[in-house]
Amino acid sequence: MAAGQEFWLVATGCAGADKDGLYQRLNSHPSLQKPRGAGAGGVWQLQVPDGERSLMFGSFDNLIRLTDELQKNDSQVDSIVHRLERQWLEIDPKVQFKVRSQRQERTFQEYIETWQWD
Repeated sequence: MAAGQEFWLVATGCAGADKDGLYQRLNSHPSLQKPRGAGAGGVWQLQVPDGERSLMFGSFDNLIRLTDELQKNDSQVDSIVHRLERQWLEIDPKVQFKVRSQRQERTFQEYIETWQWD
């Protein structure tokens, strides 16, 4: 992952067959295409459980509380990770960031592209 590279995770609600249609429309949108000579780009579809296996949150009040906690924790983690990234790049500009998951070490790009819900 290059320094300063960003990834956007977008969650949308789609019913039935429109899931694939929305993915195809996003994937073919000109502003989301990978520029020539650039690093990673594009749209990836993350499979999240649906139906009986869908995510459960309990009550609406619980969902609101979890959303507030997520916002607070997200900004804290983001600032810590960016600070560590800057410091590491100052020490070694050629450093490659890796993700270790399930006894495998992959680049951040590979991890994001192949991520599956467990």
